[in-house]
Amino acid sequence: MQAVLVLLSLAGVVLALLSTSRYGVGLSPDSVNYISAARTLSSGNGYLEYTGDPFVRWPPLFPTLLAVLALAGIEPLNGARFMNAFVFGLIVFTSGQLFLRSMKSKALAILCSLSILLSVPLLRVSTVAWTESLLALLAVLFVLYIPRFLSKRTLLSLLLVSILAALSCLQRYAGVVLVLTGCILISSSMPKTSLLERVKYIVVFAIISVVPATIWLIRNYILTLTLTGGRSPSPYSLWQNMALTLQVLTRWFVPREIPFSAGLMIVGSVVCAIALIIGSCRYRLKRQVNFDLRQVLPAVLIVLVYTLFLTVSSTIIYFDRISDRFLAPIYVFVMFLVFIEIDLGFSMVSQFLKKKRRGDLLVIGLCSLWLIYPLACVTRSVSAHIQEGAGGYNRIVWRESPVMWWLRTHRVEGKIYSNAPAAIYILAGRSAQMSPRRSTDISLFKESLASEGNNYLVWCTNMHRQYLYDVEELASQVEIEEVATFPDGAIYLLK
Repeated sequence: MQAVLVLLSLAGVVLALLSTSRYGVGLSPDSVNYISAARTLSSGNGYLEYTGDPFVRWPPLFPTLLAVLALAGIEPLNGARFMNAFVFGLIVFTSGQLFLRSMKSKALAILCSLSILLSVPLLRVSTVAWTESLLALLAVLFVLYIPRFLSKRTLLSLLLVSILAALSCLQRYAGVVLVLTGCILISSSMPKTSLLERVKYIVVFAIISVVPATIWLIRNYILTLTLTGGRSPSPYSLWQNMALTLQVLTRWFVPREIPFSAGLMIVGSVVCAIALIIGSCRYRLKRQVNFDLRQVLPAVLIVLVYTLFLTVSSTIIYFDRISDRFLAPIYVFVMFLVFIEIDLGFSMVSQFLKKKRRGDLLVIGLCSLWLIYPLACVTRSVSAHIQEGAGGYNRIVWRESPVMWWLRTHRVEGKIYSNAPAAIYILAGRSAQMSPRRSTDISLFKESLASEGNNYLVWCTNMHRQYLYDVEELASQVEIEEVATFPDGAIYLLK
């Protein structure tokens, strides 16, 4: 079984590397800031965004790891590619350990591990320079080792889970979910421990988990008078975010061609049917089938606490629309809970029918048929990435952009404003600022132009940001002279 898991994990690394084989790791605006912070850190200038502002909107672990690789001679872009590919392989392997430990059917545990290998959400976040894949790995390790501490209560096991939670908080601010989960488990899953002793464990766990991230937040406040940078209010309500979350979770099990309402009914019906089977069999077998809830409680809590944290925080502040990317860290646990339910249900059916072999063959056959859907999705995804690039600014439309080619081959003296400053930094090697927002006073922008030398506007039609003034609106406020025009945008001189 371990050899099979090793092969599956190696296959995961290969899939991630194939997906990034054309232009390298996928790049979003967040990714560009991670790369910039890694470069400035490795050069001795601290954590800085590509604009030169302090790096405060994200925790420091990911760019720090990239900076360490840079000191070893691996450029952060390449470092992000290889590190995330390796992390994806480790996710497949460690999740397999979790499945083998908790499931009665080892064959079903391998099929569950195969579902992680064929996970489009996890593969996606592992082929873009994002932080979710490493957070997912840290969460799986946390769920693997927290039961050991709860049962043995050794100092070493407490330090291990505390360090995993601390690293999660330093990887993404959402990593605080592991801290909350750990506190809930310590307070509720150690019945033979006195209340005072549990309070001591919680205090030690919380201090070790939170202090590193707290130091980072204090640093942020000293530099910018904010804990995590300026944040805009969310345009989505709580109900909208809850609906988006349900939609993403449903799409993990049914094709996108099926309407959301129908898909939700299908998933709900299957879950209810399995629950009825389990309940009926437990009643008829007079509870002869034992099940240790402690094996699944950490996964249940992480799924519940994480989804609650995500929906509430995305209702208060705007960071992006809830998507596969943000829910990817709980993908392993969702699949784990589904397959645990299947494993338990068919184990009871087999015992009730006294034909275990037939029951095992039935469940393995049905799960294998379902895996055809994620296999088709992964095949299409990897093929598209090989042909067009892994995503974002490392897609063919950006890498072969005439606008970016012009910026690389022409000397531009002066300040550059753009609706895609991150693309200019990462593809043309030039520093650029975001063009004016509609919410800002345009007169301040006009004053800054008058006080500076040459100023340029680089407008990319590949980037759509409705909150920025467009070219026509800017032309009505300031004098604009066209320098060069291309199919994907234009360069203007601002006067």
